[in-house]
Amino acid sequence: MGLADNFVAALAETSGVATNPYLAHTTRLLQRLEAEAATDPILAHYVGKLEKRVGKVNFALDPGATNEFLQLLGEAHFYSMALQRGVQLERVAEAEESRPDFKYTENGLELFFEVKTLSVVDGELGIRAALKSSFEARLSIEHQLRIGRPVATAVSTIQPFAGRPYAHGMVRGVIGTLIEKARQNVKKGQFELGRTFLVLNLSLLGLTNVAKNLRPILWETHPSPTPVTGYLWTTAFGEIDYLVHGVPEFEGRPGVEGKLEKQGILNESKYIQGLLLLNQLFDRDAMLSALLRSSEQADWEDQGLPINSLLSMLVGNLWNNDLDSNGFRLDVEDP
Repeated sequence: MGLADNFVAALAETSGVATNPYLAHTTRLLQRLEAEAATDPILAHYVGKLEKRVGKVNFALDPGATNEFLQLLGEAHFYSMALQRGVQLERVAEAEESRPDFKYTENGLELFFEVKTLSVVDGELGIRAALKSSFEARLSIEHQLRIGRPVATAVSTIQPFAGRPYAHGMVRGVIGTLIEKARQNVKKGQFELGRTFLVLNLSLLGLTNVAKNLRPILWETHPSPTPVTGYLWTTAFGEIDYLVHGVPEFEGRPGVEGKLEKQGILNESKYIQGLLLLNQLFDRDAMLSALLRSSEQADWEDQGLPINSLLSMLVGNLWNNDLDSNGFRLDVEDP
């Protein structure tokens, strides 16, 4: 048996106890990576490391093992997406000091990529809460069947953001959480080998309308036409005290959720060349997008560096910058 088969078997072994919702939708991706690994040594390396983690006893019930597995999977997923788009990356050799994950070389140009899979709010505790909810739902179903009910039902909850988005407004809460989690994952040493992009894998967070949220503002029409702050653009370029607009509960309710309390990642950390965002919602197609500083884009062009063309290969039209230069292309539905 290979990685995907062992993974399915590991989930099945513990399915009578609880379902791990953060692992349940990765089987198709693992199958693809395993097939590609037959001809790519870097993916073969990742598949081997993932297999070791799947082989741990009660792997699917272990929040720490889940987090570790998904971090590795996030790196492999980005590498695979780049490969499919004609961009061949190299793994950066591990060292005692912090280093990025991948390097791209072209005619003397070196670019680096540091990949981080953002975990759910509270990390392992958040994953544990989802497992506990699933376990309690199974207990409820078993109890209902034992007392003779013809149909047994129960609900388990998945809350990747926990209660945070609702405390101070949905959009403001999402932006604040994304900035905080990105900060926690950034170590300056990982950005000192050269021009380095931060790749954030958002797939655990259940985010929707990613393309539209690459803009500073998008428009919602219900309950009435209203501007809404783009949560991804603001995660990159927001400033402290920036007004955050959300969808009012009903007409006449406030449309401004409050002011941003944290600076956007690309404003705060100038050593990051740009953000790449990888998102896969359940079993839908994955998408890769980018947020870039317009000043950096202009410098690359002035210096004759092929960085803009490389990014175009990676993300197509799914990019924007601090000036909303590509916003006119982003009023599209996610895959």
